[in-house]
Amino acid sequence: MTEDIENLILEHLRRLREGQDRMQQDIGDLKFRLGAVERGIAAVQETVATKAHASIASSSAWNGSKNGSIWSRFEGWAIVGLIRGSMKLRIAR
Repeated sequence: MTEDIENLILEHLRRLREGQDRMQQDIGDLKFRLGAVERGIAAVQETVATKAHASIASSSAWNGSKNGSIWSRFEGWAIVGLIRGSMKLRIAR
């Protein structure tokens, strides 16, 4: 009788261990996939920021004589990313 109980307990422990191993593998897979999503979002943000920078640079409002002094203040700056909808600037010298 005790041997049956011990075998039953050991079988339950084995199944718990197998389930834990599967969960660890799933978590590892999810971390990998989340990293890929984060890299993709960063690439999209960089593309949007680059296009925004190019749009600002080619805008007639920024290239007019009236605003030329304002544009000159931004020389050497580059838009490097968008975070939660706001542009971040970094000196790119």
